[in-house]
Amino acid sequence: MISRVVAGQLPVLLNPVSLGWLVNWREEGYFLDRTIQGAKERGIASAAVAPMSFNPRDHAQWPAGWEQDALNYRALEWWDTDRAAGVVKMIAQCLAILATGTPLYIAYNWWSHALECVGMRWNASKTNGIVWTIKNSHNEEDVIELADSKGVPDEAYGVRSVSWQA
Repeated sequence: MISRVVAGQLPVLLNPVSLGWLVNWREEGYFLDRTIQGAKERGIASAAVAPMSFNPRDHAQWPAGWEQDALNYRALEWWDTDRAAGVVKMIAQCLAILATGTPLYIAYNWWSHALECVGMRWNASKTNGIVWTIKNSHNEEDVIELADSKGVPDEAYGVRSVSWQA
């Protein structure tokens, strides 16, 4: 959605449940790097075609055309980060990607959940000074702010290029 805005297009809400084929339509998580590969291969359907209320177990009843719609919203290229290089380098890599105007797709091992990081701000009272501004994948309006060791993601990817419907 943010990638479209950065490119001067109207935002389109996407339904991450349309990636359920990756886990055989079970309601359980998956590895972020493999999810990104799935988003590259088959895309993510728009919520206009596959509403957020749709149950993954009922995917056979979804409207015809949702898979074709998903092909319009594929992430083609990604920036990767390297947490093994250390916390400071991970923070620097994440900041560099965010500086391009693109959000980060992040995962925390302690949470077992993928999220979207939309920004970082400085707070000198925090251990490493960074407060991570996070949005969940369920279209909440409120943001989550994480700081100290909980804020530094274990995985982070930034979208470099996407395909989308005109």
